[in-house]
Amino acid sequence: MKRRIATALMFVSAAALQHAPVASAATAPETSSAGSVSLPERGVVTERGSRHPSMNGVRASAYRGKYYRGGLGEQFRRCVLERESHGHYGSRNSSSTAQGGYQFLASQWQESLPYMLRPELLEIHGERLGRRVFRALMETPIYRWPRFYQDAAFFTVLHYDYPFSGASHWSLAGSRCNQLAGMR
Repeated sequence: MKRRIATALMFVSAAALQHAPVASAATAPETSSAGSVSLPERGVVTERGSRHPSMNGVRASAYRGKYYRGGLGEQFRRCVLERESHGHYGSRNSSSTAQGGYQFLASQWQESLPYMLRPELLEIHGERLGRRVFRALMETPIYRWPRFYQDAAFFTVLHYDYPFSGASHWSLAGSRCNQLAGMR
């Protein structure tokens, strides 16, 4: 079952993945003997399966859909991605349910994010394939979502009601990211 989900997600995101730039040696994670990467200052662990170049690095958003905003929106996304996971989309926090490049709390977002994405998934992929992708996202932990869907989730949450309406989800006292979203 897990293999079918991963296959469905990879099939759908193949177009996004094939154009992803390759991570440079400077941004490539170092792997421990246990097969994971630790980012101790944030308590984040990156799974070995996230070594595909498209799943690492702070680069331009793979998503350019309805909720995408360039300019400050893109700068805020990059800042949050760097701060939360150092650009590792396969990250999981060891002390909470936070996971993925943007450290979504799985306990709060795992079920609601796919529903927020669903209308656009159906528009992008068509009714039949869109429903399959929706179901696959529902059954897959966020840290295993391809970069395209994690970027789409970030921008959808960020701009769902109006520009930067969801920025407070990534508010952190003293962070320079806050200023990019008009927060203190």
